[in-house]
Amino acid sequence: MRKLLTVIFDTFFPPSPSQKILDSFRGEPKNLYSEGVFESVTYLSHYQNPFIKAAIKENKFHHNKTASKFLAGILDEWVKKQDKDIVFIPIPLGSNRQRERGHNQVESILASSSKQLNIMNNLLYRVTETTPQSHLPRKERLLNMRNVFEIKDIRGMTGKHIVVIDDVVTTGATLKAARAKLAPHLPSGTTISCVAIAH
Repeated sequence: MRKLLTVIFDTFFPPSPSQKILDSFRGEPKNLYSEGVFESVTYLSHYQNPFIKAAIKENKFHHNKTASKFLAGILDEWVKKQDKDIVFIPIPLGSNRQRERGHNQVESILASSSKQLNIMNNLLYRVTETTPQSHLPRKERLLNMRNVFEIKDIRGMTGKHIVVIDDVVTTGATLKAARAKLAPHLPSGTTISCVAIAH
């Protein structure tokens, strides 16, 4: 009966190509964990892997909870290796894009983690709506991120390690801009780094 209902549902509401790819995955997301560094950003997997790419798209554009949990499984592999008191700051969306998508894709990944994460999603915010970075060449991406972010009081972060996190790093412009805004205001004993789920 369940199979019949699934067939009927898929007939009228066919899954997206990325959903089909994600559904075909067999194994554990942690097996796709592959840490590296690009432009001083630590990335945890390769975007060109078809399962990673499918999960990124499904999470970002379809608010797919299976996809966010999939990506959180990769993040969890990195988290369990850390010995610092981490505070995650997700890259914020502009209000228009947040409204269009109905969620912040990075916050969805963090919320799906099996770990008890310390998440501060109100310290960094956008003051400028920008053209999506994926639509721009490298040089314009860097210019596109100038003066985009502002911060709230972070004096309570003393002694913490702040991790600014995004789902994908391409040129590093977004994460660098966020770090540049936060870094001059860090309390004593506080450190900062950038992490992306994929590159």
